[in-house]
Amino acid sequence: GIEVEICDVKQIQNTTKGVSGFWLRAMLSNKMLNDIVVEKDRAILAYLIDVRLELHEHDNGYTLHFDFEPNSYFTNTTLTKKYHMSGNNVIEKCEGCTINWTAGSDPTKMKKKKKQKKGGKKTNVTVTVKCDSFFNFFETLDAESEE
Repeated sequence: GIEVEICDVKQIQNTTKGVSGFWLRAMLSNKMLNDIVVEKDRAILAYLIDVRLELHEHDNGYTLHFDFEPNSYFTNTTLTKKYHMSGNNVIEKCEGCTINWTAGSDPTKMKKKKKQKKGGKKTNVTVTVKCDSFFNFFETLDAESEE
């Protein structure tokens, strides 16, 4: 016979299905994705529990669905990116989704102090600038505007 240790299931019975942090680890092990996942993205991507592909019936495109556990960074549970395609490998448009970030949680934006001249005086103003983040992936891009 085989002996097995008795396991206390109370510790694991309320955990989500699958391996904790699986998608974050999978993304970081991919060279291309690892290059665009910045440090502040990692804590957010730890809540990613599934990535699904849905093929479109009306065109050659597809939609990627990124399912997240409820978290303190944004209120969406699913983020999507739709690829509208007129033929094989011919992308017409990439349609992202709006991410409902909680205050101060958006990793794609950063506040920066900037010196500004007004009249003859120099003053410091705070401006919001775009910065690198995996979550820029969810922006909408038009094929014509990219040329």
